[in-house]
Amino acid sequence: MDYKKLILFDIDGTLIRHVGESDFASRVQYAAKRAYNVQVSDFDVAHFHGSVDRDTAWSILSPSGMTYDAFVDKFDDFSKAMYEYLISKAKNKTLYQEIDDAGKLAKLLKKKTDIALGLLTGNVEKIAYWKLSHAGLKDIFSWGVFGDTANDRIELAKTVSHEAFVNFKQLFRPGEIYILGDTIYDVRCAKSIGARSIAVTTGHHGTREELVAERPDLVVDSLMDEKVIHMLF
Repeated sequence: MDYKKLILFDIDGTLIRHVGESDFASRVQYAAKRAYNVQVSDFDVAHFHGSVDRDTAWSILSPSGMTYDAFVDKFDDFSKAMYEYLISKAKNKTLYQEIDDAGKLAKLLKKKTDIALGLLTGNVEKIAYWKLSHAGLKDIFSWGVFGDTANDRIELAKTVSHEAFVNFKQLFRPGEIYILGDTIYDVRCAKSIGARSIAVTTGHHGTREELVAERPDLVVDSLMDEKVIHMLF
C-alpha cells in the first residue's frame, strides 16, 4: 500500500476538549508523591502550552532538588500514577469530550485507504489513547508520536519521519505530511520538518491572530471547513 499523505492530529484543543475545571495540579501532586515521594505546589514554573508531558513534569519537579537522571528513571511510574488518577476521576464524571467536527474529519480520514493517520501530541502514549477513548474516539488512531519520547515538540516532530517509516513501511516526503493543531506550537512543529500545517481555533491557548502570524497553510474555525476537505482528500 502506497499512502498519498500522512495526517497527524494534536489531541487537546484539536480533537477533544476538557470538561469543567482543570484538576491538573491535583493530578501532578498525586503522581509526584507516588513516583518520587515529593510534594509539589509551585505550578507557576511549569512549562505548559506547546510543551510535552515529560518537559512539563520536569519543570515542576526540578525545584525539589532531584537530578534529571532520577527524574527520568521513574518517569514511567509518574505517568502511570497520572493515568491512575484520571481513571479514578472518570468513574464519576466526564473529563473530556470530542470536538464534533474534528471527530467527523478523523472518522472520514480513517476510511481512506490511501491516507496514513496518526497523532502528534505532547501527551504520554497511555494517557493520549485513554483521553481519546474516554471522549468517544476509540480505535480511530493506532499510531503516533508522544510526549514520553522527547523533551519538546520540535524534537518530537523530528522523530516523525523515522517512526512513520517503521510503522507504515513508507518514507513520507515533507510535503506529504500534514499536522493539524490548535496552537502556534503545532504550526512550528510542522515548519521544523517542512510539513504542511492546518491550524484550528477550537483551543483556548492563543488567538486566531496569533495563529495567522505563524503562517500555517490554513487557519480555520472548524476542521470540517471545505478548505480542509479540499486539501486533505
